[in-house]
Order: sequence, then structure tokens, then C-alpha cells
Amino acid sequence: MLRFSFAHLLPRAAMCCLCTALGTGSAPADEGDDVARAVLVHIRERLPASAPLTPADEDRVTTFMHYILGRFYYPTNAHDLITAANSSVDSVETPVNASALVEAAVTATVGALGHGARLLTTIGGGELAGTAATTRNLGSTRVVSLPSMSVSAGATHTCADFIRNIDGGSTDGITGFVLDLRGNEGGPLTDSSCLASLFLKKGQALFQVVSKQGSPVKYESEATGQSPISVPVVVLIDKRTDNGGLLVAAILQDHGRATVIGEQKDNINGAVSTLLFPTGTNRAIVLPTGEIRLADKHPLAAGVRVDISVPAQDENALLSAAQSSLAQQH
Repeated sequence: MLRFSFAHLLPRAAMCCLCTALGTGSAPADEGDDVARAVLVHIRERLPASAPLTPADEDRVTTFMHYILGRFYYPTNAHDLITAANSSVDSVETPVNASALVEAAVTATVGALGHGARLLTTIGGGELAGTAATTRNLGSTRVVSLPSMSVSAGATHTCADFIRNIDGGSTDGITGFVLDLRGNEGGPLTDSSCLASLFLKKGQALFQVVSKQGSPVKYESEATGQSPISVPVVVLIDKRTDNGGLLVAAILQDHGRATVIGEQKDNINGAVSTLLFPTGTNRAIVLPTGEIRLADKHPLAAGVRVDISVPAQDENALLSAAQSSLAQQH
């Protein structure tokens, strides 16, 4: 399964390959059954005799509750979920039908989970498109801006696209790299792994993912088809850099490969999320299904330190601090 990290909305490139069908996984029988049973009882109470709850509706609620509670990484409170679902059912104006009440219950349950769980009403569209990456040389310093894990707006990509954009195979005269990750909220974890691997030797520990289902999945730096970039590196971050974007900064910092410059982020989303498409709805669910931990096992959400604090909107000050840091690393 592909694992994704995203703090706000997925880049469009990630959307096409994160489709997970509802129908596998299971919640603890008592919790899943308790929530489903209580919600179904309340739905029946609200339905008129002319619009009964069908077996298909019942199955949708039961399957949904079991799957969501079985996959959701964080602890849940069954009472709170039932209260939220039933309150939403009560808010549906008459005349009512089973489908409307089931939809209300499902929507409220997702909202009550917290930790970034949410419904997406549409898939695609301009707000999900990535922002184009740019590369420029300032004297002997190469500045690569990646405001999104999508290397070009709305385009699908592979690790090879990062390699081409960073152009690490053509470093004659380049004495330092500035990797600008301001605003980068992450994407597929394979992107974070690929990007970090460009600056590290093969086989180095990068991070691990802990899920509700099993043992941690460990990620190591991998061969990218070119020699690792060996010149000094600076990573720029701001308060919008999050999740998979911030993970790259943390990895390079932990391995002593980069100085992190910019603004400290206090509230970090360190969740691994999956995009689910429940049966019978035209909306997708973003569901946290795991936690990102660095190689030393501390959670990404615990924080990433800034080595040099500089206002993230002051471009000149950032580049000046970056070039000064690169010179000192030499």
C-alpha cells in the first residue's frame, strides 16, 4: 500500500494512486458493533414507515463503522462518535429518507474522529494542483524551490522528476544547495524518501511508519541512479511546511547533511493518511492510519528544530543566512 503524508490537501498527482476500497480491515467487534447498532436504532426512530431502512443501508453503516474504527490510528471514544452521528441525523429536515440519514451519520462520524480526518467533496480541481518547482543558480549556490511534492502543477511524477529538477548530476561549479521547502505540506511518503535519498548514501535509515495493524515499516535511502549530492545543504522551512515536506528537513538535519533555516512550526501533522472511497458515496475520506517517526523513533509531530531563525517572508535575509551557513560548512 502506498502511504501518504499530507497536512491540508493532497497534490493532484497523489490522488490518482491513493484509492483504497472500503471493505477490508476490521474494528474491534464490540466498538464497531456498538457504534453501528446505536446509530441504526436512532435512524430507524426517525424514519417514517413509508421509507424503511433497507438491509443495504444497514450494511453500509455497519461496514463503515467497522472499517473506519479498525483503520483509524488514534484512540476513539465510541460515545462521542454516537453522539455526533445521532445529532447529525436529528438535524436532517423532513421529509427524510434512509439514504439522507445514513449520509448524515457517516459525515458526522468522520468529523468527530479529529486528528485531520475529513471528507473531500470533490476529487481534482485547481486547489489540489501542485505548484511548479523552480531551479536557479545564484553564483555557486543552486536554489531548488519545491513548494509542493508535485514537481509541476497538476502533473503526475516519479522520483526521476525530482532528480531532473534538482539536477544533481550537473554540479560543476556548485558548492552548495538550498532546498526551499516553504509551504510544502508533503505527499506520498515515497516522494519524501526519494528527495532525502538524493543527498544520502544508499541504505541509511530515514524514517519509519507505525500503523494500528502491525510492526513499523522502515524506510531507507535508496539508489537514485546518480551519486549522492555531497556539497553542503540548507533547507528552508516556514510555518506552512508540514508532514512529508518537514520530514525531509528532519531527515537531512538528523544525518548532519543540512542546516534548517526559517521559522519554527509548533503544531506538526505527523500522521500517515489514506484516501478512502466508501461504497455508496461520491465523497472520499482522508483518514489518518499511522504515525511518522524518525530513525531514532521519536515522532515527527514532536517537532523539528530550526537551526537558524529567519522570517520566512524575508527572501533576502533567508538567502543571505543560507549562503553564510553554506560557507561555514565548507
